[in-house]
Amino acid sequence: MGSKPHRGNTKPGGSFRRTQLIIPYLLFQMVSRLSSAMLEHARPLGITVARFRVLAQLVDTDGIRIRDLVRECAVEQSAMSRVVDQLERDGLVTRRAGSGDNRAVTVWLTAEGRKTYEAAFPHALDVVNEATGDLSDAEVRQLIGLLQRMLDSTGAKLEPAPCFRSSDQLINPTLDQATD
Repeated sequence: MGSKPHRGNTKPGGSFRRTQLIIPYLLFQMVSRLSSAMLEHARPLGITVARFRVLAQLVDTDGIRIRDLVRECAVEQSAMSRVVDQLERDGLVTRRAGSGDNRAVTVWLTAEGRKTYEAAFPHALDVVNEATGDLSDAEVRQLIGLLQRMLDSTGAKLEPAPCFRSSDQLINPTLDQATD
């Protein structure tokens, strides 16, 4: 997490406490609200937010190892194993021995899993669009860029993720923000 100096006063009630510690609170509130709204749409499809995240990851990177799913979806190994077990039981994913190393199990999306993801994606997109509806495309790119930088500063080296405003409109967070 780096050895950057603290910004502001670190005493209780000081500016550090008011300005810096509010970031995790706001992030948690945003994730909580987005997850609740997404669950409302995902539940009729028989999936949870955690299942949707795994399906989405497999759409992007099919045949991924469980340990990589754990990293990409930011969940504990035991939770990921349960989610993959449930998805496999429901016929949405399959597990296969990894090429070259039979101990490395990879997870693959089935046709039914892709169909379920494609049914859930528009609803997830609606939830994100509602949350970012008051932001311009440039502000969405800026927000994504700032969150990526925060993740990078914690040691989470993730590839910049695309953001969609509609199912056919990709907003690339790495584009020059002056394009809007």
